[in-house]
Amino acid sequence: MAFRLQHEPPVPLNPHRTFEQFVVGASNAVAFGVSQAIATQVRDCRSPLVICGRTGLGKTHLAQALVHEVHGRHPDLDAVYLTADALVAEIVGAFTGGGIPALRRRLARADVLVVDDAHQLAGRSEEELVQVIDAVHAAQHQMVLTTVAPPRDLQGVRPDLRHRMEQGSIVLIEPPSAETRVAIALRKAAALGKCMPAEVARLVAEECPASVDELEEAVMRLCIAAELQGSELTLALAGEVLAPPPEERLEPARPAPIVRPRRARGRAANSPPGDLAAGVDELREFIRDVGGGRIGEPVVHDHLVDVPLVARDGERYVLRVAVGAYLSEPPSCTFVDEEGGSAADAWPVADEAGPFRSPEFICSPPTAEFYAYHPHRVYHDGEGSLTNAVATVFQALHAPEYRGRGSRRRARRRWGPWHGG
Repeated sequence: MAFRLQHEPPVPLNPHRTFEQFVVGASNAVAFGVSQAIATQVRDCRSPLVICGRTGLGKTHLAQALVHEVHGRHPDLDAVYLTADALVAEIVGAFTGGGIPALRRRLARADVLVVDDAHQLAGRSEEELVQVIDAVHAAQHQMVLTTVAPPRDLQGVRPDLRHRMEQGSIVLIEPPSAETRVAIALRKAAALGKCMPAEVARLVAEECPASVDELEEAVMRLCIAAELQGSELTLALAGEVLAPPPEERLEPARPAPIVRPRRARGRAANSPPGDLAAGVDELREFIRDVGGGRIGEPVVHDHLVDVPLVARDGERYVLRVAVGAYLSEPPSCTFVDEEGGSAADAWPVADEAGPFRSPEFICSPPTAEFYAYHPHRVYHDGEGSLTNAVATVFQALHAPEYRGRGSRRRARRRWGPWHGG
């Protein structure tokens, strides 16, 4: 189904990925300035603008911030954000319906067209991307592409696509400096409602030198641990949370990172499942370390794992995690009552603006329901661990958008003993 250009993009934008939330440093100042200039002036740059940088350095943040800014400053203009997977889906749909020329015209009508991770089109839809770039150029509109490397260094890209990219403006994002990483850690902690001391931020920055995504994930883990333990963000806590397992400290350095296989649209990857028993043990260790009495002992029934959770208002829930091929497909999550049955009051309030919506579970990765609701997001093998799923849901139960049980509230029954951390 081809999309219609409108102010709400085909791929949902993260509301937190704005220019205001982007931490600027020497490593990204040029990319930030050019992106901001395009959003302000629109087409004040040779098209396409190509933002290059390794994974996790903020390319997607800048791309989405640019679209947010155009929407805010120029409500009469169309700014469209597409991932490479979303563009492929549109092209496939247009081929099926015989509407490729019409699709090119619709894309070219966008005043600003952003294609994120354009390098992923190599070997798939390069010819169509070339045609789209030409159509946007002919319309004198602005196109923005993000890639993992400068066009000349992209592997497997056709010469004509590389040539089109090199005709535009190319800006690089480098790994952030130590000062920038500290600033990112402080801002991420503040966004999560935590006050992070400077010495803790410096420690996090030292432990995560290469990737903004890795840095923000570390801050999130640290904040969750502090919330679970009811403690402040201290150096001691940061050392515990960020320390690698002992066996990892003894491993020799690897010549290259391991690239995990990817899968699209929530379908299981062709990789062997992980060890569910080991995943349960990892979850129990996580509960012992950071449970703080608000995550109960998991109960395993074959492929179902029930975990008691206490929300920020003191309400008690039972999260049921249904596990398929462990670590090669994301788990499915729901809430059940104390007897393990499905009931309306087993759920938090299902609010359109909140993190929960029954019967679908709309929270954040790594749940299967999330990928079903966000078809353009890609699940990576190994990310759907029990620990990740439980930590994600616990965080949602403590989010500002959590609304409790509302009108479904009832007198709490006595639970059997459960062994929090």
